[in-house]
Amino acid sequence: MKHLILLAIIAIAIIYTNQNVVAQLNVSGNVLNERGETIEYVSIGFNCDSVGTISDDNGHFSLKIPEGRTKTLIFSHVSYLPAEIPFESYSAGNELTIVLKDKTIILPEVTIRKSSKPEVIVGKGMPMIGGCMFTKRDKTDSPEGGPMFTPEKDYIISNILLDIKECTYKECTLSFNLYERQDSKLVNVLQKPIYQTVQQKKKSFTLDVMPEETLVLKQGKEYYLSVAMVDCEGEGVLMSPARVKSGYYRKSIIDGEPEKKPICLPIVIKGNEL
Repeated sequence: MKHLILLAIIAIAIIYTNQNVVAQLNVSGNVLNERGETIEYVSIGFNCDSVGTISDDNGHFSLKIPEGRTKTLIFSHVSYLPAEIPFESYSAGNELTIVLKDKTIILPEVTIRKSSKPEVIVGKGMPMIGGCMFTKRDKTDSPEGGPMFTPEKDYIISNILLDIKECTYKECTLSFNLYERQDSKLVNVLQKPIYQTVQQKKKSFTLDVMPEETLVLKQGKEYYLSVAMVDCEGEGVLMSPARVKSGYYRKSIIDGEPEKKPICLPIVIKGNEL
């Protein structure tokens, strides 16, 4: 009798597993711009949902969508207008070709004071035992994270500094994003992405990122500077020292409000006063 019950449980488990496998939808394809060029590191997913992925450095993507997700699939990249693909267009699981349209770039006119030297806008916080580990952004346990802050003056960002404890990957790529809160929503204000390649190194060092575009911070506005790993080569670990300071993290690939934590990445933001 016990053997029959055990066999019945196993059979039910197999049926349930097979149903889940069938119900799961696999969507893959390539992301291009209007000139037919592939676009690397495009965020692909649903609004305020941890299900998502990122296109690779050749613009290819593959996404497993769990049963029950019938929302519009969004393709987002800071240099292009987002594309929204309805469920009916991807439900068959066919190979997709997504074309993103160029975004109109508006460069702000700014004047830096001649005597102005870079000031610390955001500091690291107090050191603590432990560290913060990066994992690739297309995993549900790999949130983007960083500080939320409100500058007391108008600035143009000069440097973003991030302490790294060690990197055992042969190579990995970090993406830096800057959001401004607009009408209770965080909007990415970058015109083009900020990527930083990190090479294998088993001792501590500091990444010094200097944005190519003009990033203006306005007094009294709320901003969110986040970092995420978007690519890695081989197996390994990328670690940063942990700091006692409020940090904000979100698992959603597309949109979503970050969750506040008492630990933050060791990020310093410097800028020149306007």
